Parts: sequence; structure tokens; C-alpha cells
Amino acid sequence: MKSFYEFQGNWLYIFDRLVGIITPSNIKKFTVWQSKSENKKSLLIIYEMKLSSEWENRNGFHQIPESEFLLHYKNKMNDHIIHGFNEFGTNKKSVLPILLRKILAMF
Repeated sequence: MKSFYEFQGNWLYIFDRLVGIITPSNIKKFTVWQSKSENKKSLLIIYEMKLSSEWENRNGFHQIPESEFLLHYKNKMNDHIIHGFNEFGTNKKSVLPILLRKILAMF
């Protein structure tokens, strides 16, 4: 199962918030497709669950159906920078060193 969400704004802030709420009984894997264009929306894909509508509304997310993802995003994959958390499943590869490097590079 995959859930797709469009959002505007800072992908790093969203990525950091999601990493902060992950527990073994919660989200196990997610991907953020950061739009290379500042005036276009980015995409969040969550595997094996959905965001609560409260979290969605509070953070400016809009859930889209998979058909819309296939129509508007999948064929434009190269227009995005893709950031994943736990993309390697049971390998549990950490993204924190990568995330810290990106944060430090901003200063």
C-alpha cells in the first residue's frame, strides 16, 4: 500500500518532521520528491499507512490518488530530487548523516 500527498514548502522541514515521528509501529518507509522548480508542488509517498487528516491539514498536505501520481509525477521523475527514508527495507540504512550534511551545508 502506498499513500501519495502533494505539498508546497520546505521538503527538509517535512522530512525532518517525519523522521522525528517514526516508530516501529508507525511509518516504516517514505520518500519525498522535491520539485526542482520552486513554484511547483513536491510529493510525499508513504508506504504501508496513511497520514491522519489532522496531520495532513496542519502541515498543508493534499492526498492524491495513485492514478494522479502516475499521470502527473511518475513520467516527470527527472523534475524532482528524490529523498528516501529506509528505502532499503530490513537493512535499516540511516539517512541521518546525509540529513545532517544537508543541514550543515545550509549554514
